[in-house]
Amino acid sequence: MKKWVWFTLLAILVFAVLLRLVPLTQFMIWGSDTGEYYYLTTHLEEENKMVEDYNGWGLGYPSFPGMFYLNVEVSELTGLDPFYTLLILTPTLSAFSVIFVFMLTRRFGGSEGAGLVAAAIVAVAMPVVYATSHAMPGTLGDLLALVCILAFLQSYRNQMYFPLLALCTLALLITHHLSTFIFLIAIITMVIFREILKRPNITFERLKIDLIYIFILLNLILVYWLLYAVPFRERVIMRSFGTAGLMYVIAMIYVGFAVFVTLMFMLRKYSTYTYQPTEHSTRRHMIYFIIAVSICLLAILIASMGLLPTLDITPDPLVFIYLLPLAVLFSLGILGPNESLRFTNGIYMLAWISSIGIALLLTMILGSHSIIIYRYAQYAMEPWAISIGLGTMMIIGTYCSGVRSDGDRKTNHSASRFFAVVFIIAILILGTAATAYPPRSVMSGFQEGITDSEMDGVLWCRSNIEAGSTVATDHRLSSMLFGFAGLNASWDYVEKTFYEEDFEDVRDELNRVSLPSGRKQIDYVMLSDELREGVALVQWKQAEPMSEEAAAKFQDNPFYVVYDSGDVQIYQIDWKYDID
Repeated sequence: MKKWVWFTLLAILVFAVLLRLVPLTQFMIWGSDTGEYYYLTTHLEEENKMVEDYNGWGLGYPSFPGMFYLNVEVSELTGLDPFYTLLILTPTLSAFSVIFVFMLTRRFGGSEGAGLVAAAIVAVAMPVVYATSHAMPGTLGDLLALVCILAFLQSYRNQMYFPLLALCTLALLITHHLSTFIFLIAIITMVIFREILKRPNITFERLKIDLIYIFILLNLILVYWLLYAVPFRERVIMRSFGTAGLMYVIAMIYVGFAVFVTLMFMLRKYSTYTYQPTEHSTRRHMIYFIIAVSICLLAILIASMGLLPTLDITPDPLVFIYLLPLAVLFSLGILGPNESLRFTNGIYMLAWISSIGIALLLTMILGSHSIIIYRYAQYAMEPWAISIGLGTMMIIGTYCSGVRSDGDRKTNHSASRFFAVVFIIAILILGTAATAYPPRSVMSGFQEGITDSEMDGVLWCRSNIEAGSTVATDHRLSSMLFGFAGLNASWDYVEKTFYEEDFEDVRDELNRVSLPSGRKQIDYVMLSDELREGVALVQWKQAEPMSEEAAAKFQDNPFYVVYDSGDVQIYQIDWKYDID
């Protein structure tokens, strides 16, 4: 590669790292589940094993310990406190996804320019940046999935990539379930598309290797999820399917794999179909782009009206402003799939995009709250960024060189057109970077950050509240109280407490609530100004603010304040007080 490409890619990487660490300049902690991750990391460091009897909200977290092992090892090697490695390491590593997206773009046949555009979009796009800016297994799983896809495709050229593929596959399996599932669907779809379109030319022996690898991966997933990750099996899989349904699903998986293998052999033997990409047409490209922009704006409108499937969320109308630069960039990707098929390996990009669409469609049909549809956004953005890169370079190669639909060339003004297109793309990318962290009103009232004052309150609880006590608060602060103060917390289970205006309406909820740690009586209530602006409970519902009347009930018996820093208050409940 040319030196300027290396320097540009390095600049994109540095910018991606800095952008993912921006929230730590505004909040003490960024990431609503950080308390649980801290608890699991420190327990692993102290006991040299994952916790077995886990009472946190994410019961499946100990079953996927990849991120926690990584944090502990880096902490021990560097001497850094696990708290800081947890906040910094995983988001920093996630920024390296721009390198792998660049390499995948080149692997699919795109130019260096297309790779740089794709890398820049992954560096700044809100669906990726917001999701990977805090430590969580999905952040590391996303990166590992990219490495696995690259190693899988590179192994066609060089068998030396097989050890890397095997190692990264195992690391992915023990790190994050959704990333593993998406990787599995992606490579299955890649093989199917390749065999249907007869591109590229892969030997029959290599097809058999692909099928064996997919079969091994499929069995590893089933064994790991069903036999080892017992809490994940019971909490997520069994709740979705039940025992009978699970047996049916397993049977269908193996039947489906048998059909898949048969189909691949039949396509290899009988299919003669080949796809010929359409010729370049400036007019047709413009029509496609306008249609894509219209669809994106319609999707944003649907979201702002609270009509997203499986979600009870209505974003602020400002979502239009914050998503507009990304929507325009996103629409450029509509030109990428046809362009990708001009390259021998471009079929893999199209298959990758399609695989995520298939997974998303299945989730919408199931209507599951366990796998929320917006979690697919970060995974979809990466292959689509490659499509945007290809589409951008196609525009530069046609419009800027004056290629018309009839094939004639008009080279005058090509330089000015080139700089105009580059300038517009740069503005859109910078605009996307500026909107990578929308305000909480756009994020349906949710706030990932924990302020200094809130953490002061959490640390006060650690020193002044008896171990085993239970505190009612929102999901964010529940995680902090559990992880940093060692207390039971209410997580998502006391919704009435924050919205009802009279104690009698919440008495039963506070007196006996079912939590991951069992049936508990609430002993304390923790409020903050951030919580009052939006009570973050379950992820698929709006984080509605508390009313003044609902907050006022905590000023009367049986509540009495034991901590007040101005914007954080902690109330103890005197259950012996006769409110009547």
